[in-house]
Amino acid sequence: SLQLACFCNDSGFTAIPHLSPRDDPQGVSICKRLSTAYALYGLREALIVSGDPVGSENVKWHGYMNYTKSFDAVHAINAVHRELILPEICPDLKLGAAFDHNASDMDKELYRLRWKADNRVDFFMTQIAFDAPEIDRIVSLIRPVTFRPIIVGVWPILHLKTFEAVCAGKVPGVVLSERLRAEGQSLKTDADIRKWGTEKSLELIGKIKADKEISGIYLVAPRAKPDLIIDIFRAI
Repeated sequence: SLQLACFCNDSGFTAIPHLSPRDDPQGVSICKRLSTAYALYGLREALIVSGDPVGSENVKWHGYMNYTKSFDAVHAINAVHRELILPEICPDLKLGAAFDHNASDMDKELYRLRWKADNRVDFFMTQIAFDAPEIDRIVSLIRPVTFRPIIVGVWPILHLKTFEAVCAGKVPGVVLSERLRAEGQSLKTDADIRKWGTEKSLELIGKIKADKEISGIYLVAPRAKPDLIIDIFRAI
């Protein structure tokens, strides 16, 4: 993620890499990588997330089997502010953090949101949203705590296997509403799912664009065929 972001920035694009403190309890490795990317490639934004738990299906799916422990992102955020965001090192580095509006323990998630906001996180990126009511819920949860910019995740479901994996709870933190589950279960082919998923994503993006509390979106592309979301970019 960091290497790709550096390449994009060096090519004239702005990219926000996602960094996770796996096997890095003090955030030392993240600080070293960020300071190098800042100095050599002009990186100015980064998102620090705890990442999926070690041993989860999503981590196995990505092939990250050598990690032994996951550490909380709040420690890495604190380390970056303490060691890097200083006048003589990385004065204009902006940090983002995650907010999971699907968290099973919302009191804990809101406590973490307050901690991140109090520790000068510059923007928040949410867990994936699929349905318009989720946008209202995200705003209602975040705005009493902070007025920092909110970027919402949008994941067009374009394959039957993806739909089935989300419904089965195999993607940590990603939840599909009962209404969308019922709609998707009536579809039998990838072509049908692709059409439906594209339409639902465009509806959601329209809702987000109309909501003045949301600053932007990030689109999640299919791993095997990321070009499938090009039509969504064109429609936006």
